[in-house]
Amino acid sequence: MFRRREFLAVAAAVPASSAIVNLDKVRVRKAGKVETVFKSPGPKPNGLQATADGLWIMDQGNNKVYLVAYTDGKVLREFNTEANAASGITFDGEALWLASTYSRELIRCNATTGKTIAKYFTPGAGIIYRMVGDPAARSSPLAQPPQPRPEGERRAQRQQVGGFQMGQVQGAAAPGTGAHGMEVREGRLWFTVPPSRMASWARVSNSTFTSSSKW
Repeated sequence: MFRRREFLAVAAAVPASSAIVNLDKVRVRKAGKVETVFKSPGPKPNGLQATADGLWIMDQGNNKVYLVAYTDGKVLREFNTEANAASGITFDGEALWLASTYSRELIRCNATTGKTIAKYFTPGAGIIYRMVGDPAARSSPLAQPPQPRPEGERRAQRQQVGGFQMGQVQGAAAPGTGAHGMEVREGRLWFTVPPSRMASWARVSNSTFTSSSKW
């Protein structure tokens, strides 16, 4: 089990200078032309997983999962989930994993019905912060102009902690966010956690969630 004191011990052992990256030495390449193949069935797609059955889409806006055809985006399957503004989805061969960002949970659910099989707290979840040397924020070339928010939504935003939405974990207020991406490879569930600036992996067997941090 990943414990807070173990995380702090690892963080303390990493030299402060290693957190600053010389961006001039990072190899880059120009992106190709952006092509819109089809529209997503949900309002805010925020996670993709390619499988033989089709393309899985996790939608952050309505917390629904869609399985669509590669050719034209036709919806083959869709269902509601218990995720809260999820930012990632992957398939382990039997079930789906969802990165429920604002409840700071990793959710495993049935790939046919969406019924939750298990929930785990995201190791390293918390409030995202900036550091010296961080690159400037970028926007997608497909991004739409921001739309005015309803008064009720604006009022809820003012109640957020640390600039980020609050979730509910085990009945207690949980400021901050969790994972923002997932992938299963060679029996390991990999996920990225912006608040802790880490990519981590975990094994799940016999209802035991075991996490190992990777910088």
